[in-house]
Amino acid sequence: MAVIVHEGLRRIAPDLIRGAPPRSRRPRVQLLGSGTILNEVLAAGDLLAEDFGVHADIWSVTSFTELRRFFAVDRHYVAVAALKELADTGEVEPSVVAEAIKRCDIDPEAPMPTTI
Repeated sequence: MAVIVHEGLRRIAPDLIRGAPPRSRRPRVQLLGSGTILNEVLAAGDLLAEDFGVHADIWSVTSFTELRRFFAVDRHYVAVAALKELADTGEVEPSVVAEAIKRCDIDPEAPMPTTI
C-alpha cells in the first residue's frame, strides 16, 4: 500500500487499533470504524483473516454519522465489501467474493439502501 494512503488515513483515523503483519504476502485491506460499528469492523477483520486469509489494518475514526445512513454495516457486509475491493484489484479471485456472499447469507439482489 502506498505511503500517501497511510498518510491520508492518519489524518482522518489517527488511531491504528490492530495492524496486520507488515511483510505478509497475503492480501491486505484497510478497515475504518467508529463507535459501536468499530466492534463489527473488528469482527470483520477476524472473519477476513480466519475464513478468507486476508489481513486487515483496523483504524478508529472519530465519526461516520453521515456515511452510516447509506449502507448496512455489520461484520458480514464489511468483509464482503473488503473482498470485493481486493477482487477489483486482482488480489483475490471474484469467486472468493461470491463465496463470502453465500457464506454470509447476503442477498445480492436486495435494493441499495439509498434507493429505498
